[in-house]
Order: sequence, then C-alpha cells, then structure tokens
Amino acid sequence: MADLPLKVGQYALTINPKGEILVLERSRSKKWSLPGGRLDSHERDWHNALKREIFEETGINIKKAEPYKVNIVEDLPYQVKYCVYFIIELGDIFEISLAKEHSSFRWLDKNNCDTVEFEYPFVQKMVFEYLNKQI
Repeated sequence: MADLPLKVGQYALTINPKGEILVLERSRSKKWSLPGGRLDSHERDWHNALKREIFEETGINIKKAEPYKVNIVEDLPYQVKYCVYFIIELGDIFEISLAKEHSSFRWLDKNNCDTVEFEYPFVQKMVFEYLNKQI
C-alpha cells in the first residue's frame, strides 16, 4: 500500500427540500455513490473543486457546503483516497443533468436508503445514519 498514490476527494450529501439525499449510479460498476470526485492536481480550493465536480456530474450549481465527515478509502489496487464529505442543502428548483459516468440517479430517504448498493460500505452507513437522525 505504501506505493499507492494518495488522492484527495470531496463528496456531497446533497439534500433536497424534502430531506432526501441524491445518489448516482455509476455506469461501469452499477454501484451507487454520492456526487463529487477528486481534486485535480492544480486545484487548491476545496469549495471550488466541489462546485466543479457537482456541476459536472449533476448540472447543479451549489453555493454553500458544510464539512460533515472524513474517511480514508483504500481503492485497491489503484489508490488511497482521503475523502471529505460535505452537506449541501438545495433550496431552489433544480434539474438533474447526469454526466456519462453515471447511468441514473435517485433520491433516498430513510424508507428506501437500503435499496441501493453503495461502492463503499462507509458511505452506505453514513447515508443511513444521516437519514435516520433526521426528524
């Protein structure tokens, strides 16, 4: 593992006015993930990188993101990622426009959050915990 590159990623629990979380299905693996991605090598501003990734993957423009959790993901055999997860609350009307890397999207609430298989168990647990602590 010492020879693997360390990447930095940022991902968002994107919350709509109903309290549901946006999840995206990856085209290749058919597993689910949160919108976001890695910082490009030239990027130093986390917020701008997150805005870029969210817009590229969903067509949503975000204004504010609050840090929520961090985790280290061993994406073997390719890389190790230091991942920062943010909360984004969408207040405006929006339309989802997916990038080619995703085949579909869903909004999860506490009644259906166990109906998708996430790429990483940590993300599944985090989404479940977040949705089940909401009133």
